[in-house]
Amino acid sequence: MELKNDILLFSEGDNAVLSIFYSRWKAELYLVAYNYCRNSEDAEDAVSECFAKLLQTSMQQRKVKFVENNIDIKALLLVMVRNRCLDEIKQKNNRQRIMGSILHLFNTTTRNKSYDKIDNESFKKLCTCIPEKERVILLLNIDGYSHQEIALQIGISEKTVSNNLTLARKKIKELWDDFMN
Repeated sequence: MELKNDILLFSEGDNAVLSIFYSRWKAELYLVAYNYCRNSEDAEDAVSECFAKLLQTSMQQRKVKFVENNIDIKALLLVMVRNRCLDEIKQKNNRQRIMGSILHLFNTTTRNKSYDKIDNESFKKLCTCIPEKERVILLLNIDGYSHQEIALQIGISEKTVSNNLTLARKKIKELWDDFMN
């Protein structure tokens, strides 16, 4: 009976009744929101936005919804909270998708082929500055051969291949750093 009186007061424009509804149902509404959002701030925002939206409802709409059509205000708030949370989730997913697309554009920018040619030529020149065994192992590794395949091809152990690759990379890096400075 008390709820019906509160609904009548609310439909006649008594906005203070919303604070009573808020006190009664905030915990339950918050839990529903949190189950969707998994974030306390977003859950609190969803609940408060739904009460704010209810507050903005005109007296005519309040009378039609809650008095004439006898819509359960608590059920309406639960649906509003759920829908608000789902909207927030969609917005976040869309933002992440858009940001991913934008980042993908930056990561897939095409390079000028002349830069690739210069880089390849510079790398080949740098490779001539390291011992032949290290150069052969490095170039085979760059071509996609595994340590085991290189070892079988050259007739050395995998450990020797690994050591020579480490030395070759270190020398190329030092030469590149010297070249760039």
